[in-house]
This record gives sequence, C-alpha cells and structure tokens, in this order.
Amino acid sequence: MLADSYSWNGVTYNQSGTYYDSLLNTFGCDSVTILSLTINQSTNNNIPIIACNSYSWNGVTYTQSGTYVDSSTSSLGCDSIVTLNLTINNTYSNIDTVNSCNSYSWNGNTYTQSGIYYDSLSSLSGCDSVNILSLIISGNIFTVDTVAACQSYIWNGNQYDSSGVYIDTVLSSVTCDSIQTLYLTINDDVTSPITLELLLDDYCLETFWSVKDSQDSVWYSGQNYNCNPSGGGAQANTTITEIMFLDPNDCYTFELNDYYGDGLGASFWNGTDGNWIIKDLNNIVIGQGQGDFGFIVEYSFLVGQSVVTSVIENQFSNAGIAVYPNPFNESTTVKIQNIDGPHIIEVFDISGRIVKSLTTNSNEFTLENISSSGGVYWLVVKNQSSLKPVKLIIE
Repeated sequence: MLADSYSWNGVTYNQSGTYYDSLLNTFGCDSVTILSLTINQSTNNNIPIIACNSYSWNGVTYTQSGTYVDSSTSSLGCDSIVTLNLTINNTYSNIDTVNSCNSYSWNGNTYTQSGIYYDSLSSLSGCDSVNILSLIISGNIFTVDTVAACQSYIWNGNQYDSSGVYIDTVLSSVTCDSIQTLYLTINDDVTSPITLELLLDDYCLETFWSVKDSQDSVWYSGQNYNCNPSGGGAQANTTITEIMFLDPNDCYTFELNDYYGDGLGASFWNGTDGNWIIKDLNNIVIGQGQGDFGFIVEYSFLVGQSVVTSVIENQFSNAGIAVYPNPFNESTTVKIQNIDGPHIIEVFDISGRIVKSLTTNSNEFTLENISSSGGVYWLVVKNQSSLKPVKLIIE
C-alpha cells in the first residue's frame, strides 16, 4: 500500500513495514493477515530564485519579488508542495545629458560628435545597467569681421587707431573658446576725388550702391542697372566708373548692396562674378572685393583733402587732357590725346553739382557756356577712368 499514512484493522501506520493480524475464523482456526506497507511522505521544497525584470514558473510570469506556493498531488496520492522565494531585480537605466567642447570622454571612450550613446554593464545581481549619454559637442566658434573705418575703431571695448589684424578670445557658456578676428583698415587721410570701378555681374538689376557722409546724406549712388531679372541684359558684365568729388574733413561710407543676398556672385548660377574697387586721387586703394558678399558690404574713409588735378597746357603723357587757355573767361579748348571717343564730359562746381554735360566723338572740342559767374570747376571724362579730373578756373 502507498500513502502518507495508512489505517488497517483499527491501527494507523505512518511508516513503511510488514504488519500481521490474526483472526479466528468461523471454523475455529486462526486466520493470519499480512500487510506489506510502503509509506510515501508528502514533499515540501523551497526554491530561491533571483531574476532580472521577470521570472516564469509553472506557467505564470512574475514581475515582483515575493513568496509563491504551488502544490500538486502525485499519482500515489501524496501532496508535492513547492515554495518559490523570488527576488526580482530590475534593469537599471541612467541618462546623462552633457554639453561639451570639441570632445568628451565617457566610460573609456572619447566622442567628438554629438549623438546618443549607450553602454551596458552587468550588475552584481546579473541585470544589465544601461547608461545613456545624450551628448552635444560644441566646437570653438570662429568669427571674422572686416572693417574699414575713419581714424579709429572700437572693438570689444578696445580702441584701435591703426590698420592691422586683431584677435580676441572669449570663453563661451559651454567653455568653448570664441575666437574673433578683426581685419581693420583705417582710412584716415584720403584725397578726393574718389574713383569707383564696379564690374557688374550677370544679375546687375539686383545691385545698388551709395556714398554717404557722416550725417547720412547721400552724395553719390547707383541702381536700376539694365539687366533682366533672370540674368543678362545690356549692362550685364560691364564696368561702371564713377568719379566722386567729396568735401574734405568728413567721414564717408561706401555701401554696396545686393537685393538677392548673393553679392556679385553670379558664378553660383553659372554666370560671371563681378568685382569692385574704390581708390583715391593718389590711387590708394580704399577697399575692394569680388563675388558673393551677401546683402551688403561697407567701407568708411576720411577725406583729408579735395584736390582736382589739371594737366598743364600742351603737356601730355601717353594719355591725357589739355585745357587751354586755363584760366579763361567764356570758352576754352579741351584736347584729349591717345584715347578715342565717344567721351562723356561732365563739369562740376565746387559743391559737386553738375553744371554742364555733353557727349562727343571728337578728341578736341570747345567748352563754353559753363557758368555766368567765375569760380573753380572740375572737368571729368566720365567714361574714361584713366583720365584724372581737370581743374577749371573761370575768371
């Protein structure tokens, strides 16, 4: 017999063994009964388990630590009791948010680019520890300023009185250096008249310029050049020459602008770039540039003196102008040598106002009816930048 305990003939047995019982039968003879007994005890097992995040046992998934009991009856009729002592350790996750300059070292690795980085480590409990790095890499900041100023310029709290290259380093909020470079040109004593040579690009309709004094009054300007909105046109890729007579002892600013924001950079659109240069009477370059300058470029300069040079009568270089007589009363003769016409002639008074203009194909002509009053005037061959202005004196 198999059981946890067994009762036989009024006696309960809980151990295995062989047992006898004698009875007197109806015939007066002894009847011997023999019991061969096997006792199987109920089982009680304890199972200690440490798991990560969850544990499945007997068809059930557990996600929390605790004591869980499961019992079953065997084919022999004995209970089998199993106790699960479960410890659940969760995976550990940690997020670091870092803003670093140029590079950052983390868990033995060095990173030079922004991004999300992961690193998994096994803890003592056997669960992964997932570390997450949210990294922003900020490099050193480089800025370049190109400035042309009159007499002096204040930059980052310092005053500079001479041309040069100046560098200043500023620590930013993320400990990266902000390295600033200033290319400074001090134009403190230029001589008028000033010559602008502007080579237009394919999109000259976008280009406009001006020269202003310290009171923001416009002395000279140019715009609405003859180009098509889509590029090309009569004045595309042509040179505009402007000779500007400016009063002395004032600071002037040349501004070159582009409506589209690509400067004279037509090559970006498979065209031809433009360029520009401004010089004083002594051919000292005040400023120059080419291609894409964005929306605007500015150059300031101080006119120290205004001089109109004249070619002495009957003295020519390879190309030149002679005016004779000069001084004169009502009329004078102008002779242009070694440069063919047409010639666009303009005569200015001392305030820069045009008092007479004419166009001629002749290299020698009479200039008359300039003004009813005497004084000093300037004669300019506007379309011939190689010819310097001539001073006219009317008595």
